[in-house]
Amino acid sequence: MGYYKTMEPEDKALEEFPGLSQRDLDEVEWHFNQYLFYQGDRNGRQIWTTCCHEDYYIEGYRDAKELTGTHGDTMRCPFCGEEVKVICMGRLRSGVSIQEYIPFLFLHASEDGQTVWAQGYWTTRKLLEDPTGQTLFMPTRCYRFRPGEWRQWEEDYYGGGMVPCSRKWAQEPFTKGGIYSGYENYHVVGYDCLERSFLRYTGYDEPLFGAALWHDFGNRHDLIRYLAMASLHPKQVEMLRKAGVEELPAQYIYGQRKNADVFRWKEEDPRKAFRLNKPELKAFLQTDKKLDLLRMYRDGEKTLTFAQCENLAKRIGLHLSREVTVAAKRFHVSASKLVRKLLAGWDGEFKSAGRAVLLWLDYIDAAEKLGWDLTNPLIQMPRELERKHDEATQAVQLEADRLENEKAARLYQDLCETYEYSDGAYLIRPAETATEIIQEGKALKHCVGGYAKRHADGVLAILFLRKVSEPDAPYMTIEMNGKSLRQIHGYENDRHGPDPWKLHKDLLDTWLAWVKAGSKRDKEGRPRIPEKRMSA
Repeated sequence: MGYYKTMEPEDKALEEFPGLSQRDLDEVEWHFNQYLFYQGDRNGRQIWTTCCHEDYYIEGYRDAKELTGTHGDTMRCPFCGEEVKVICMGRLRSGVSIQEYIPFLFLHASEDGQTVWAQGYWTTRKLLEDPTGQTLFMPTRCYRFRPGEWRQWEEDYYGGGMVPCSRKWAQEPFTKGGIYSGYENYHVVGYDCLERSFLRYTGYDEPLFGAALWHDFGNRHDLIRYLAMASLHPKQVEMLRKAGVEELPAQYIYGQRKNADVFRWKEEDPRKAFRLNKPELKAFLQTDKKLDLLRMYRDGEKTLTFAQCENLAKRIGLHLSREVTVAAKRFHVSASKLVRKLLAGWDGEFKSAGRAVLLWLDYIDAAEKLGWDLTNPLIQMPRELERKHDEATQAVQLEADRLENEKAARLYQDLCETYEYSDGAYLIRPAETATEIIQEGKALKHCVGGYAKRHADGVLAILFLRKVSEPDAPYMTIEMNGKSLRQIHGYENDRHGPDPWKLHKDLLDTWLAWVKAGSKRDKEGRPRIPEKRMSA
């Protein structure tokens, strides 16, 4: 099984875990900084050493000073010869400057090598309370690995002791803080026991691709996840590492993805695992072994060669190459013919394969939207790609514009009832179509064209302020949200002209008052302007 779900009150599996050996304890001591602390009086000095845990009083002030140095010195311990830093206890305040917390993972294996135990501990020393530097061990998680299974327990910070952890994926023993902060690097003690275990050929000591910059033998943050994967699939992991297919184990560990669409983790035969015959597997292993190359090969229904897939990926990128083969499969286009045309720049029409790819993907998407017959090879792969692309995308845009214009036209009469107005010199009217809004933006060189869809959807209303003498000439544009005027702008957003709010203040105030009063009209359809209240 891959993880543990249920548990009796007393877990006997925890009784199997070995204790820490003297070698483990010595390894921990070696990683801490070593100090010689002293506290002097008139007759001598009391000294404590963290390297050999001595607690000793030296009589005679001069002899003690000569033997133990002064605060800040670096010297050899007078008892064991280790290098130590001399610290006067009287100069320490909180001790924060010398406090250390070091994470360790201890590994042990059974005599037959069929069980591996791992135990994680934060280690520290409370030097103000105990200057001899006795190490404190604080457990975090522990693990047991066997062929085909792994289990993990974690420290119960409420009730104390270890409790089973039921997560599907293995968790590293040390985190950086928050739940999304990642894992802390830790020191590994007991690597050599893995050489005597069932995990010895799984490549646990070799960094995966992309991890070489941070990976250091004996200091890492991914070992538990790697051992969990290797315990469940020891033969498969050994096979992948020897073949150099690094992406599969890397995504399993770091991305929690098994990629079951390209690899069968239960199969020990590489041909069955990759679902390739011997020549196909050999061809794949001669590439850079990216998983998307396998997917491209399958999308092309094995009409492409791995060499073609890799060549296309090198020319235009792996992600874009995969889009090509997915589209070819979706629209039943011959992948081999398509890739040959793309690599040739669509029979010489383009200098770069990348431009040909982008145009073809755009074209085939537009052709589908237009309902063209994509079973026809001449429509699948037209001779003049750029011309056919432009025709298809323009047709799609025209269809989209038509739909937007229809929606805007349905709103036009209601908007006229609410907003249409004239004072004899100027008129205000709503946009009749979405196309008219786009043209307004081009004429006045501002961004109202981007509001066309929202106008057609009824989210807002775009109105035109025109001169009565020139009703078809763009002058100023208004955005309304219900009865509130959001903005009004003229040519180039009034960069070189007067402020429209000030220039047309009387017109806008009168018109907005009429709109807020309910846009009332007389029998002839003319606006009934609300009378202004006279001040007393």
